[in-house]
Amino acid sequence: LKGVINRSADFRHHNVEFRGNLDTYANVVRCMSFDGIKTHHTGIDLIAIRENTEGEYSCLEHESVPGVVECFKVITREKSLRIAKFAFDYALEHKRRKVTCIHKANIMKLSDGLFKQCCKEVSE
Repeated sequence: LKGVINRSADFRHHNVEFRGNLDTYANVVRCMSFDGIKTHHTGIDLIAIRENTEGEYSCLEHESVPGVVECFKVITREKSLRIAKFAFDYALEHKRRKVTCIHKANIMKLSDGLFKQCCKEVSE
């Protein structure tokens, strides 16, 4: 599901609600360069897989005081393991040679640390 969809009164995007209700948790995007099309980089062929239902997509934010907004990033072990397994299964099925876990565990030690740990577990 992609495209501009109106927001509800609480500013939650309807497409985020659809993804949650339908459990379309994996966003898969292929990025590649094509022969004959001049680009800054050549030989690009990668797949980006992103979890669509938690993290920043938890939509838990509020203005604590005027001019100060807080956003809560929710990461669960269950969904981290699920997206990691999806990524590794996708890589095997599509004969990809490498899976890279992209995270900010150096800054978000608990949330992204959990995600990184789950990716490592699935890889073993």
